[in-house]
Amino acid sequence: MHRCGTECQVPFRLHNMQFVCQKCHSLLKVKEDYDDELVKQKLFPKNVGLWTPSLTETNEECESDDETASSVEDYPVERLQLYKKAFKEGESDFPQSPQTELKTPTLDSFVVLPASHDGYNENEEERNPSTEVNDLFSWKIENYYRIFDLLSTKTKVNHPLCEECAELLVEEMTKTLKSTKDEKNLYSNYSNMLANQDFEEEDISQLEASVREISDEIEEKQKAIVDLTVQEQELQSHFRNMVIDCEKMSIEEDEYKRSLNQHLMKESVLERQRDCAQLEFEHNSKKFERLQKMNVFSDIFYISHYSEPNGDGSIATINGLRLGRLPSQKVSWSEINAAWGMTVLLLDVLAERLDFHSPLYQLKPFGNQSYILRYDQDLSTGNTKPVRLDLFSTGELKIFMNRRFDQGMVAFLDYLHQLGDFCAANTPSAILPYPIENDRIGSKCIRLAFNQDENWTRALKFVLTNIKFLEAYVSSQEKHTNF
Repeated sequence: MHRCGTECQVPFRLHNMQFVCQKCHSLLKVKEDYDDELVKQKLFPKNVGLWTPSLTETNEECESDDETASSVEDYPVERLQLYKKAFKEGESDFPQSPQTELKTPTLDSFVVLPASHDGYNENEEERNPSTEVNDLFSWKIENYYRIFDLLSTKTKVNHPLCEECAELLVEEMTKTLKSTKDEKNLYSNYSNMLANQDFEEEDISQLEASVREISDEIEEKQKAIVDLTVQEQELQSHFRNMVIDCEKMSIEEDEYKRSLNQHLMKESVLERQRDCAQLEFEHNSKKFERLQKMNVFSDIFYISHYSEPNGDGSIATINGLRLGRLPSQKVSWSEINAAWGMTVLLLDVLAERLDFHSPLYQLKPFGNQSYILRYDQDLSTGNTKPVRLDLFSTGELKIFMNRRFDQGMVAFLDYLHQLGDFCAANTPSAILPYPIENDRIGSKCIRLAFNQDENWTRALKFVLTNIKFLEAYVSSQEKHTNF
């Protein structure tokens, strides 16, 4: 019967009681003998004080009363008699054992819960054989648990153990015992040697002499202690005087520190003011240097060159507009005309900054429709008549259009030559990098008619280089004038 009063069907499997080794975690199978001896154990007295693990183990291992008596000869006679009497009168119920925490897990084992408070029904006639055997099996499991718990608490090793682990543990403990015995023997031999050592009279006399010397030294040290005590008193009085003087000095030091802090605060204020002034001066100096190095013309009219990817040549550019064309890359005439417009505008601004006025030419920057006016003198009337020369082209193969475009470029080149001579007259070192002669600059013809694109592009590149030189010259002259 279960504690709740209902009957439970417990499987009758008693031959699968297994434990786990606490060291290698392998399964252990405990030998089980369910014979008359197990039935006798079932009738074991209910008094817990009569049961001990040693007697129980002895009772399980023995097969007869004679063997039991021979295996427990070391126990008192009265206790053995009391055990036999209880064993014969074993009609009481199975002893109730307190429920303890099981340290060792079991595999495939079944435990029958007791039905009543003392573990079994008072009426033994209601029991069946399977219930009794399960009760005995549960009681045996509890005994194993008690044995393993007792062994684990009495030693530093957790139980149960398999045979291999037990043998290894025995070997290790044997080695420890041997080393301990060897150490004990070593200390014993050394103690016996000291106890049996004989001292001669000469040694005793030497020891007595050394004792007298030590006594004399002690007396001298005591006299020195008295002298030192007197000196200590004098030093203590001197120390008290020094403490008084130190207090006075500390008051003066505090006053000095206060005045010093005031001066340091004033000094820190002045240093901050000086640092601010110095930082402002450095900032203004750097700004002044940047202004001196700044070139407004180079920022507004950026002159560079564009290299071909295949390395066949380069085309001069102004603000990203290509001035020229190559056989490998045909630049549109709208881009070339726009580049000529930026070039004319830059040269006109530079001439205005230098206060240069040409008697023969006048630049007219109008974007991609820019042109230059040339003032020709009429021989019949003696008056000057302006002639418009275009600095743009439509790309049509018309001799008249190319002629006006070529004349415009030659006039522009002549105007650039005059401006370069004007700068060289004011500053002898300001000489254009590429010399100009008639329609050639740097020995390259600037005309488009009957000329190759490479030579014409190279001539335009030299033109922009000379203009960039004039740009730097004008910027330097304005810096000297302004600063």
